[in-house]
Amino acid sequence: MSLQIKYRPSDLTQVFGNKAIVESIDSLFTREKEEIPHAFLFFGPRGCGKTTLGRIVGTLVGCPLDEIFEYDMATLRGIDTVRTMIDNCVFSSLSGNPKVYILDEVHRQTKDAQSALLKLLEDPPENVYIILCTTDPQKLLDTVVSRCHPYQVKQLKSSEMTELIDTVLDAEGFEAADYPSDIKREIIRLAEGLPRNALVLLDSIISMTDADSALESLSAVSLDEVNAKELHNALLKGESWDTIRKLAKTILSENDAEKLRHSVLGYMQTVLYNTPKNKTSNRASEIIDIFSENTYDSGKPQLLNMFFVACQK
Repeated sequence: MSLQIKYRPSDLTQVFGNKAIVESIDSLFTREKEEIPHAFLFFGPRGCGKTTLGRIVGTLVGCPLDEIFEYDMATLRGIDTVRTMIDNCVFSSLSGNPKVYILDEVHRQTKDAQSALLKLLEDPPENVYIILCTTDPQKLLDTVVSRCHPYQVKQLKSSEMTELIDTVLDAEGFEAADYPSDIKREIIRLAEGLPRNALVLLDSIISMTDADSALESLSAVSLDEVNAKELHNALLKGESWDTIRKLAKTILSENDAEKLRHSVLGYMQTVLYNTPKNKTSNRASEIIDIFSENTYDSGKPQLLNMFFVACQK
């Protein structure tokens, strides 16, 4: 399991940074149930922990994590999605637990969809909670924002990033105090205060025994490639198709198919260069074989199929 998934916080005590938000949410849930807001808004840069905090809030209102409904509004932009959600809200869950809806990248909704959502935010059913997450709150209707309990999720300070990295290193069986400080500094510099990015970068070099090779690998990464690196890591570790397809869907929407294919090949080449013959290097070799043919004619559908085939190996 990739580090960013393995160490994703499941409660407020596990959240690094954003102390004011953690304390505010914690204090909210000392109130009587009827005083707890039914609509929350988390906004901030991609990878800062908005959706994670949304899930934690969902569990705090009494909804098990596996019952929380999550919608990617970047692809479900239209009014029909909101209408379906409103129709479903009137029915109680079979378990009797509260219903929680997390709408990710909600700023991508059409104006009509936001207007329809406004009606639900104005008068939500007693047992329904709506959590909005966005990187661009300025694109939301003012009336939508005003009906939510807002939280600006900020990037972590360097000291908080160090604490996060050290905690994960210790949990993974490394001595954090003895781990090369220049590697940790480079991860912090590249991650720019975003915990997910830091864990993706750490995951990519944590098993390297040579510090110089690890630094060289990190130096080849730009911030724009971090999300792709998350996909590469998941592919190398043999994550499920559900994980791979979600990552690929986002990255493919923003990148040329051939550019991403070459990125996969370059990453696996680096793994082979720096890893002795074992399961990891064998896996990297298999992936190189799968991604060896160009996609100039078939484009993104063929590349997506390559990811699918790799998941079956």
